[in-house]
Amino acid sequence: MTEYFSVGGEMLSYLGFLSGFALALIVVRSAIPAAERIGIVDRPSGHKQHSHPVPYVGGFGILAALLLYAGFAAGMASADQALYLSSLAISGTLMFVVGLADDRWQLSSRTRLVIEAMAVLIMVFGAGVVLNDLGGLLPGMTIALGLLAVPFTIFCITGVTNALNMIDGVDGLSGGVSLVSFLGLAVMAAVGGNSDGALFAIVMAGGVLGFLYFNFRFGRQRNARVYLGDNGSMLIGFLLGWLFVDLSQGDDAVMAPVTALFLFGLPLYDSVLAITRRLWMRRSPFKPDRSHLHHMLLDAGASVETTVWLLIAFHALMALVGLAGYYVGAPDALMFGLFMGGFVVYGYVMSRPWRFVPRIRQVMVRLGLPLEHGTGIFVGRFDRTMLPLVLSKVGSAVGNRARVRVFAEESPDTGREVLFLVADLGTWRGVRPAINHLRRSLSMTGAFEIRQFVERQHENDRRRDVVDADAQRRSGDRRGRLVVRELVEHRLDSPPRIGAVAKHPLAA
Repeated sequence: MTEYFSVGGEMLSYLGFLSGFALALIVVRSAIPAAERIGIVDRPSGHKQHSHPVPYVGGFGILAALLLYAGFAAGMASADQALYLSSLAISGTLMFVVGLADDRWQLSSRTRLVIEAMAVLIMVFGAGVVLNDLGGLLPGMTIALGLLAVPFTIFCITGVTNALNMIDGVDGLSGGVSLVSFLGLAVMAAVGGNSDGALFAIVMAGGVLGFLYFNFRFGRQRNARVYLGDNGSMLIGFLLGWLFVDLSQGDDAVMAPVTALFLFGLPLYDSVLAITRRLWMRRSPFKPDRSHLHHMLLDAGASVETTVWLLIAFHALMALVGLAGYYVGAPDALMFGLFMGGFVVYGYVMSRPWRFVPRIRQVMVRLGLPLEHGTGIFVGRFDRTMLPLVLSKVGSAVGNRARVRVFAEESPDTGREVLFLVADLGTWRGVRPAINHLRRSLSMTGAFEIRQFVERQHENDRRRDVVDADAQRRSGDRRGRLVVRELVEHRLDSPPRIGAVAKHPLAA
C-alpha cells in the first residue's frame, strides 16, 4: 500500500490511537445491553469459572476501530488505494460476522474455515495482499511460492486467525497478546517509512486497548465484564495476518517474513502444539482442552492476573527478539532456527506438566509472585524462645482473621528441634502485604524464612492416575527421617489449643 499520509505522521498516530481507543470503549459499552437480546452471552456452566453471564461483544469495538481507519483513510485515497481499503473493510466485516454467528449458533469448523477462506480471497484479489515468498528461511536462497502463493496465504491467514482464538482462555490474554503484536507492527512500519501501515496498526492497538478496559482484571475489576468472543478473536487474528503479509512482502517491505513468526510467537507455539497433540490423540483439533500454557500456570497456582502478565511478558520478549534480529541484520535462516529451537523447548516443557508444574510453582514462590493455591504464610525456622515474638508479629500483620498452626520439626539422629508457623488467611489476596510486613518487622530479630505457604495438591499432578501409592511412599522416604509434630492450632483472637501429633506434610 502506498503512502498518502506524508505530513504529521507522528501526531496522526497519536490521534489514531486515541480515536480507536475511545470509539472501541464507547461501542463495547453500548453493546453490552444488547448482548442478551442477540443471544451472545456466555453463561456459567461446566468447566467455566465465571459466576454470572458475560456478553461476547469485544469484537464490536474492534470492528468499529477498523471501520474508523478504513473510512478516514478512504477520504484521502486514490482509486487503487480505495479498493485496498474497501477490501479490508469487507473482508474484516465478513470475518466479524462469521465469528458472531459462531458465538450465537456454534457453526461447524468446516463452515468457519470456508468463510474464512472467502475473506482471505477478498484480501488477495481485492487488495493484492498475498504471500509471495518466505524470505531466506534456508541459507543462501529465497523461498518463492509461485503457484502456491494463494493457497499458502489462505493457509497462513486462517491459521493465524484460529491460533488467536485458541489461546482466548483467560481474561485479558488474547487482547494483551494482540496489543503487543499490533504495537510491534506499528513500530516496524513507522521505522520502515510505511506510515499507512503504522497508522493501521496503531488504530487497531487503540481499539484492542478499548476492549481490554472491560476485559482485563485490574483495580476493583476482579472479573471480565465482556469477552472477546469468536467475533473479536477471529477479526483480530485476521487483521494481524493481513498486516504480517502486507508489511513483509514486496519492494517496500518493512520486515522479513520470519519476523512475523516472532511477533506472533506465543499463539503460534501454543496452537501448533495443541493441534498436533489433539491429532496425535485422534481428537478434533478444534475441540477445547486444558493443554495450553495458561492452564499449566493456573495449575501451578498462579492467579489469572499473574498468568496473563507472565504470558504477555513472554510474548513481548519474543517480539523484541524478532525486532532486534531484523534490525541488526541477522540472517533469516538463523532467526528461523532460533524460532524453531524455542518451539522445541516449549514443546518439551508442555509435554511434561507433571515435572514442570511444581517447578513453575517453586519459581513463582521464590520470585514473590502470589499463588491462588496459597492462602497461608510460612514463617520458619526458629526455636521455642522466639515463638511468642513470632505470634505477636503475625498477629500485627494479619489481624485476628488467621488460623495459626505451629509445628515442631525434630531429627531423631541429632535431637535438634526447630519450629515453623503456618498462618492461613483463607484468601491469597492478603498474603503478599502480610509477608512484606512480617519481613520488615522480623528482619532485625533473626534470619527467618518467610514466604507464601502452598499445600501440595494432587490436582496439580497430571500423572496422578498412574503414580501408585508405593511410589509416593518411596518419594516421601527420600525426604529424610524428620518427625513433624503439630504443637499449637488456634486463632489469634482466641487462647491457643495444644494439638495432637500432626501428619501434615511440609509445603512445596
